[in-house]
Amino acid sequence: MRVEEAVARGARGEVRLTGFLVGRIEGDVRLCAELLESYPPQCGGSSVVVRGLRRDAIPTLRMEQGGLWSEGEVEIAGTLERGVLEVSAGAG
Repeated sequence: MRVEEAVARGARGEVRLTGFLVGRIEGDVRLCAELLESYPPQCGGSSVVVRGLRRDAIPTLRMEQGGLWSEGEVEIAGTLERGVLEVSAGAG
């Protein structure tokens, strides 16, 4: 399910969400509906906070100038509650 769809529906529980990862190297990471064309890129549209993510499991993840982002969409499985996606054990 796309992240904007999950947010619009108020989805909760076990989910697999698709979107762009965006965040700070030393801070929160979000799964976002859009990747804005700034440098470093920023989160656009609907989003959820992602916790428990193994960053080395995302091969398209770039880290520059204090920011991080996925160059393409990624799919992440986990438990969604109150705008926070807690990544499943062993998942990306």
